[in-house]
Amino acid sequence: MLQEAYAHMSSIAEKHTDEIITTAFENWPPLYKEFALARPVASLPFSADDIEMVLRGNSDRARWKQQAISIPEIAQQTIRLVGGRVFPKIGPVSWKEVPTFSIIESSDAAAMIPAMLASVTSRMAIILEAFVIGGVPTFLHLFPAIDLASHAELRVRVRDGKMVDARWQSVPQGVRPDFSIKERIISTAAELCPSSPSPSLLLDLSVDCSDATSPARLIEINPDISVVPTPLGRSSFS
Repeated sequence: MLQEAYAHMSSIAEKHTDEIITTAFENWPPLYKEFALARPVASLPFSADDIEMVLRGNSDRARWKQQAISIPEIAQQTIRLVGGRVFPKIGPVSWKEVPTFSIIESSDAAAMIPAMLASVTSRMAIILEAFVIGGVPTFLHLFPAIDLASHAELRVRVRDGKMVDARWQSVPQGVRPDFSIKERIISTAAELCPSSPSPSLLLDLSVDCSDATSPARLIEINPDISVVPTPLGRSSFS
């Protein structure tokens, strides 16, 4: 059942390889990087072959591809980070389902990378498959971890460079977005939409509700892929 679901989602990823690749931070348009919530404090390069090796460690993918599982022993490079916590992402995906690695101490990052790569989830593997298919390198980015508890987050749907709708993803407890909050986030979305790298895109934006002067920032971008229900009843690819 899990293998069937993996194969189904992987086939969708294959059809949208280019759209997925554009969502990795290093491939963002320059304007999007200017509005980014955070920039990486360190980035380790991964070739398409490196990613293939990482994905061999995912059991669902290994069974589907009929491959032997190999725990990756790459990315043993030295990284230097100044204290604080970091939020790791490989390509466009994070370890959000793995609490141990979703946010880590920068002082532990270098030692934890091999275990992180061995813990790539099936969701991550499906998305990273696009880089293997496309033969495109990516990076393991370490972003500064930012507390978004006071931030309102809005997801904007973009079609052909134009905003077609928007929905609140989260709003701080006890906060009702006023005109100022909405204006800051919508005006930023309007500025970003014409530079969309894909015909169909989702922009995740946030604004700090505790600071009336803070600008809206871009958290991440996702391909807007409509997915029919999988054998497990999933209906969302992002």
